[in-house]
Amino acid sequence: MIILSSYIAFAHSVVKGRIVNCNGEGVEYANVIIGNAHALSDANGYFQLDASGNENAPMTVSHISYETLAVSPADYQKPNVVLTLVEKKNTLPTVSVSGLKLKEKKIARKGVKLPGDVQFTNWTNPDAELGPVISTGDNYWLKKIGFTVKECTYDNSKLRIIVYEIRGKDFIPVMNKPLYVDCGKIKKDRDYNVTVDRGIALYKGHVYYIGMCIVAGSKGGVISFPAYLHKAYARNLLNGNTKKLPASIGISLVGVKMGKL
Repeated sequence: MIILSSYIAFAHSVVKGRIVNCNGEGVEYANVIIGNAHALSDANGYFQLDASGNENAPMTVSHISYETLAVSPADYQKPNVVLTLVEKKNTLPTVSVSGLKLKEKKIARKGVKLPGDVQFTNWTNPDAELGPVISTGDNYWLKKIGFTVKECTYDNSKLRIIVYEIRGKDFIPVMNKPLYVDCGKIKKDRDYNVTVDRGIALYKGHVYYIGMCIVAGSKGGVISFPAYLHKAYARNLLNGNTKKLPASIGISLVGVKMGKL
């Protein structure tokens, strides 16, 4: 479904516009792709990308909370166009786990710590996410995601975390909305434990990927994490291609067993 009203200006191959939901509110950090050109919308839904060499390619707009939108060149090259995304119907199993005093268990560990760091540097528009591949020994509701930032030289930045189930070559989000983590200047290790308010179902025998990338930041800067020996992927946000890695950002998961609620 495509709903078009007015907000993109197409001039000199630079595409500017806004992504909104059906209520007219900006959609934050949506992927906007034209050919091999890529951008993310900002916190208010605005985006800009250089489509040089891709002017005849269709545009794709995607976000895990919304149906993917395909836009023809004739539409996105019109002046003053707003692109409206339609929210997905919630079919994923979730349960409210915030505030519940249940026995928590570490269901995935970071791995073996290695010398060296994993870094995101000089943020402009991320073209890849990075993270470990995990599986669990039982059925759990995911409650917390933990990681350590070793250093951050950004005045402000925002990390995005998405949990996917790996099915063959497909990476299927198992959450309705991404998790966002604000990160300012850090000179020494700082631990983060991100609470998942709506529990994410992780099933025994299934394989999952915890993808992290930086989606916003002040100009310049580096954010680094301790490196851990762990099966991992770098995943291209433009085409979904993956590269296997022997080391990753150290991410731990805490949850409660299904059937305990």
